[in-house]
Amino acid sequence: MGDIERAKVSRWEKIGYWPFLGVIFPSYIVTSILRSLGCGFWGSIGIALLIFLTTAYLLLRPAREERSKRLASDLERGVFDCV
Repeated sequence: MGDIERAKVSRWEKIGYWPFLGVIFPSYIVTSILRSLGCGFWGSIGIALLIFLTTAYLLLRPAREERSKRLASDLERGVFDCV
């Protein structure tokens, strides 16, 4: 009996990992710019955090929808994830 092929990971799911992997260097740049504009340390950290959380949310929203569709198609074909 052959293996059932899983559905491929979508483009949005692959893009969805970037906000978490690429936060350190851009956040340093954003906080440096905000500090040079006269914003305090904690204020610049808070604004940078807000910017990156918003970006992550906007990038992960379509990824979540495509992931649920992929898992539903896998479930229909008999592929189950045991986590």
